[in-house]
Amino acid sequence: MKCLWSMLLLLATVTASAQTTSNDITGKWMAEDGSARFEIYKSGNEYRGKITWLKNPKGSKATDQRNPDKSLRNRPILGLEILTGLKYHPSENTWNGGRLYSPENGVYADASVTRVDINTIKIQGRKYGVAKTKTWKRYED
Repeated sequence: MKCLWSMLLLLATVTASAQTTSNDITGKWMAEDGSARFEIYKSGNEYRGKITWLKNPKGSKATDQRNPDKSLRNRPILGLEILTGLKYHPSENTWNGGRLYSPENGVYADASVTRVDINTIKIQGRKYGVAKTKTWKRYED
């Protein structure tokens, strides 16, 4: 009987540690192609993400040249919030309801994030029924 309780306790611990929690997407991430790094963090009751590093030779001098709002075209890309308003939905195991901004083409889209595993997330932007998905990998400094 003692062995049975030990096995049940072990199973419960493994199951609990394998379940996704709302903060599983917070941290430092890199685009799959290595072109940029991002940080996702919780702000109030939502999750946000910003660009923290660019491989582009312009680096810190890169600006938001393709923004549809001409008054924002001189703002730096580094530090730019590109994910806003994400909320965790445990029943779907996703973070959605947010917005994604792509400075590459100046487009805003509906955003969702799905955790593939502890070190991989999929970011999806959807606009006019068309979806594009990018993979980000966790990294450490």
